[in-house]
Amino acid sequence: MPTPTLRDRRITRVSALALLGFGTTCLILLAWRHPDDLLGRATCPWLVLTGTRCAGCGMTRSLHLLLHGQVIEAIRHNVLILLIAPMGVVTYRYLILALVRGRYPVVRGWPPWLAYPLVAIVIFQFAYRVVTDLRAGLGS
Repeated sequence: MPTPTLRDRRITRVSALALLGFGTTCLILLAWRHPDDLLGRATCPWLVLTGTRCAGCGMTRSLHLLLHGQVIEAIRHNVLILLIAPMGVVTYRYLILALVRGRYPVVRGWPPWLAYPLVAIVIFQFAYRVVTDLRAGLGS
């Protein structure tokens, strides 16, 4: 891997700061207001096209509930919050530590032993939601 130039490091640090700022702003807004109050009744494009829920449907409400300490309700809205929230915490921690220590934040791919199960879980969640919605008659 080539050594990053000073310009590359500055761009990466600015990008990391922007990502942290944007993410923090979104978390504060979600903790402060319900998603329906902020966005109106947000509609997933997949839901509009097919009439079935995608794997991410309910994730914003789930994160809002998790920020308010309502873990069981958050899981009821979208069980993938159990994967997404820890990944978000780890990413935030990594970016903050890299910026504080003055290191170059390097984004590497997920190791296969972790990436493949995560992809499988998301695909399973997606398939489960589509099948349950079709059985309930939501997709017709």
